[in-house]
Amino acid sequence: MSEVWITACGLQTAFGDGAATLDALARGASAVGPLTIEGTSGLPPLRGSAAVANADPTPHLPRSGRKLLKYANGAGRLALCAAGEALEDVPEGSHRERCGLYLATGLI
Repeated sequence: MSEVWITACGLQTAFGDGAATLDALARGASAVGPLTIEGTSGLPPLRGSAAVANADPTPHLPRSGRKLLKYANGAGRLALCAAGEALEDVPEGSHRERCGLYLATGLI
């Protein structure tokens, strides 16, 4: 059996990226509020939602991979943001080229 080491972590939440999320949690803040995502105006009101808005994975992708974003659903975009943040968090001296991500969401 091979060993696996987790050396970094990335978050994309209703508060924002990892730093914003940790800061908000330390303050005891809540991200629960009205659902304000585009296309939800006709839905019945929810008792509590913590919607993630403005998840843009393009800064974390090479230019050649950005054209594939049109196929990514919302969950995929969140995962790409979190994965990009985790790669930025990899400690110095680590083998970044040996990092990987396994992701499966939606139909594509």
